[in-house]
Amino acid sequence: MKRFITVMISLMMLISIGFGQGFRYRSQKSGNWNDVTTWEVNYEKNKWMNATTVPDITSKMISISRHDVVTVTSNIDVDSVTIISMGTLTLTAPMSLNSLLSNDGTLNSNGNLTLISNASETATIDGKSNGVINGNVTMQRYLPSKFGYKYFSSPFTGATVGEFSDDMDLTATFTTFYKYDENRVVNGTPVSGWINYKTPTGVLESLRGYCVNFGTDATPTTVDVTGVVNNGNISLPLYNNDNKYTKGFNLVGNPYPSPIDWYASSGWTKTNIDDALYFFKASDTQQYGGEYQTLIGGVSSDGKVSRIIPSMQGFFVHVKDGAYPVEGALAMTNAVRTTNSTSVFTKGSDSNTDTKGMSLLRFTAGFTDYTKNVDYSVVYFGEKATVEFNGQTDAYKMMNSDTNVPNIYEVSPLGTKTSIKNLPFGKDTTYNISLGVKILRDGDVVIKLKDIEGEFANMNTITLYDKERNVEQDLLKGQEYVVTLKKGEYLGRFFLKFSNATTTINTFTTAVDDRTIDNSTNIFTTSYGSMKVYTDKGGDLRLYNQMGQLVADYKIADSGEYEFTPNVRGFVIANFVSGGNKVTKKLIFNN
Repeated sequence: MKRFITVMISLMMLISIGFGQGFRYRSQKSGNWNDVTTWEVNYEKNKWMNATTVPDITSKMISISRHDVVTVTSNIDVDSVTIISMGTLTLTAPMSLNSLLSNDGTLNSNGNLTLISNASETATIDGKSNGVINGNVTMQRYLPSKFGYKYFSSPFTGATVGEFSDDMDLTATFTTFYKYDENRVVNGTPVSGWINYKTPTGVLESLRGYCVNFGTDATPTTVDVTGVVNNGNISLPLYNNDNKYTKGFNLVGNPYPSPIDWYASSGWTKTNIDDALYFFKASDTQQYGGEYQTLIGGVSSDGKVSRIIPSMQGFFVHVKDGAYPVEGALAMTNAVRTTNSTSVFTKGSDSNTDTKGMSLLRFTAGFTDYTKNVDYSVVYFGEKATVEFNGQTDAYKMMNSDTNVPNIYEVSPLGTKTSIKNLPFGKDTTYNISLGVKILRDGDVVIKLKDIEGEFANMNTITLYDKERNVEQDLLKGQEYVVTLKKGEYLGRFFLKFSNATTTINTFTTAVDDRTIDNSTNIFTTSYGSMKVYTDKGGDLRLYNQMGQLVADYKIADSGEYEFTPNVRGFVIANFVSGGNKVTKKLIFNN
């Protein structure tokens, strides 16, 4: 009886192995993929036996062993394949790969390998492997909606615009394919950076981004591009010429057939490149409109875009401001590549954001008659905070082109507009942040909080102040502020105020024009370590460290704008005394 049970169990194993469901396969000799004698199968740890079927999409792992040459001669659909060093896989018939190719040997694709993309994942080639891929490969990219503009890049060397011709109309009257030139000049005059690039023979440059309009069809689609896969070191020179319309922004893209990690610990060279990423999301209703979502330092404007940049994804970066023209360079190696096959085109999933343990306040602006999409902005507490723009901690505001989505952003004393702003954290401090609002149509705009995390959850008050109406609206407990606005831009009217103060001694402000709050004097630090003072009267300015010691003393003779560079670092209390009036503010210096 015992022997009968053992035989039955072995027979059941053989039947399961015969069907190949979920088992691991490896080649045991050179041969044809469809020849069962080419394979052995593992049904238990460290126990291999001759296979009775060939591997397929249900197989857990498929490996081409060292020195073996395996040839595919008929269509095959697989999940993942690993080619061991000195192993060879040759495709003379189509292979559809659904998840991961790890290749330390040789793959002769002969144009027969397709990296499949669907709603749940996109197949990828492991960039950490050291093998060789000969011949063309086709890569797919699933889009949940074909509608409107998408920012694409090519994972191939020498691919052309014509690769998109089967997915969109390159002959349309209105241009549907663009490249971007940060230094575009027409007849000596700087103009928009967008350039018609719909000629089918136009080369898709590695690491360059392109803007593609797929039309008005909102149904899902799968785009495919074919070529020789990029691998290894890739670089691209970038520029900031301070032109009126481009302002140092460059459209780039992921150059690999795998996702990349913007914050990978090695592999990046970002010379004169600010740290923020800017992604475009097509409008749901307007073919030529959309909105921008931003990431910097692990903080995303909408809470969704992430450090993981999907394959074939285009995005903007900004070359640092400085003595123009500023030359930058973006370069990378395989070290930045990941095997995250579930990264979603245009934006990552919520789980990829890196705000755990951070203190941030995310707020939105939307129209009351269109609630599907809103604009996002974020302030957060972090190191190296400055009142003026810091390219390593702050993100510029790129304006939305969807008329149904307002623009809301922070405004610095010098007028810099940001979608993500880093602030210095101080206890017993009241913050007053100047906001800008820009809308492309008339309407009722609603401003409210979306996320309150970390130290912001301990604020005594978070309010929105409308200077024109002299209304201050509490935003806590789900409350919101609704205001009727005409098409246009509103600066110096709205202020985001929050406080953890038990007194009113310390104030951090970016509200240069809010005289009722700042007592006719504004004091702030710059990103390059100096301190600026705007005042309509003379007086004495003294700086104290956190121990109450005097560290700097300045005499201001009259009204005007003044700049000082004190030899200090970290938090400082600034006292400005004029007659019987005194202004006290907490500043932070990162020089």
